[in-house]
Amino acid sequence: MMAKIIPNYQLADGNDNAVGLTAFPEITDANGVPFLMPRGKGSRNRGVRRDRLDCTQARVGKDSIQIFFTAMTLEQYHLLLGTYEGLVTVKISLTTNAFANYNAVMVCPDEEELTYVRHMSYMYWDDYKGPGYRDVPITLRKLEAL
Repeated sequence: MMAKIIPNYQLADGNDNAVGLTAFPEITDANGVPFLMPRGKGSRNRGVRRDRLDCTQARVGKDSIQIFFTAMTLEQYHLLLGTYEGLVTVKISLTTNAFANYNAVMVCPDEEELTYVRHMSYMYWDDYKGPGYRDVPITLRKLEAL
């Protein structure tokens, strides 16, 4: 039986910035609305598969993982784009219930790829009612353990 992973994802701008790691719910947008804790995909991409001459396979490249936000305000999306997209330090769990720090490259989807919601529901935030996005995938590429 696989252990249940309780999300404890953290984020910091720039690589090698473990002291700057902040839990997602502690990061707020310009309106003071905190991020929701993202959920992980449950598996990682271990790199590109390459066939060897003896028909075995090898993985080349770096690990990557996707995390998903149930909901995100427009301001939160623009905060990720302006402050965090690119080189980041993250605290995530790749396959077990243990969390570790990694350098990564954060890639945000384009707005046209997202599901726009005109009025975000109160089920996400008690005091926010405005536009945002639903089910936002964020890719963390080139994961390298610190």
